[in-house]
Amino acid sequence: MSEIPHLDRAIGLPSSESHAQEEYESHIREIYETRGVNPYENFELPKTERDKEIIDFVQQSLDQYLAIYNREKIVSVPVSKIHIFSENGVKDFTNGNVEKGSAAIKFGSMLVERPASDIQFALNVFHEMVHLKSYSAVQIVNQPEGLEIINYRSGFSVTSREGKNLYFQDLEEGVIGFLVRRFYQEHVQNNTIFSEKRAMYNYSRDEEYGKLEALIQDLWEKNQDKFENIKSIWDIFINTQLNGNLLPIGRLIESTYGKGSFRKLGENNL
Repeated sequence: MSEIPHLDRAIGLPSSESHAQEEYESHIREIYETRGVNPYENFELPKTERDKEIIDFVQQSLDQYLAIYNREKIVSVPVSKIHIFSENGVKDFTNGNVEKGSAAIKFGSMLVERPASDIQFALNVFHEMVHLKSYSAVQIVNQPEGLEIINYRSGFSVTSREGKNLYFQDLEEGVIGFLVRRFYQEHVQNNTIFSEKRAMYNYSRDEEYGKLEALIQDLWEKNQDKFENIKSIWDIFINTQLNGNLLPIGRLIESTYGKGSFRKLGENNL
């Protein structure tokens, strides 16, 4: 899948006939090239030079984290795939189903609202961009109307093979919530690119972040003989989000809470 710019893998590709496999890979590429690039009339705002500057800053900052955690595939998100809506515009566009922003893994595109604060805009963009730059995969599933391409992996999140259930979504959002806070502290807070005075910002996914923080604190208290510090446990979770390897987290959860606990965590989220 190295020729698919925004994905790490495709599950369920036909293997018995090479031409069928090539056909689906071509279809996945076509979806990426043609979907998620057209503007959303009556909702989307034109990007200003300032918007583009902030988007570029966010992307470069995030790529530094990807390098720290040895992300093999550094996905580049084209500015044409980033759609800026007015404040509350994403919520209006999705009829209240989504707020602030949304990432479409299959298309490699995102929606994000543009508040007056440049810093809040940067945090919003960072959140959705982590989704797009984390380990991602699609799957080919049999539907009544035929084979269909749907999401399979987005960092921590796993979609069941029939496409009906989503597991570990709260873990994904919790890790991204942590990374947003880290991005603010390490790249935004004292950066001269931003001139606005200190204010209160929405770091996104406070509930999921709080639950994950409590889980990691408990893991640290129960496993202090195995780790140098609590940061080491956070790093395992971040690495799973960015690179997609669930095994280290599974082993840690099962060794701490017992057999079957990792599956239960996935089913119940946090």
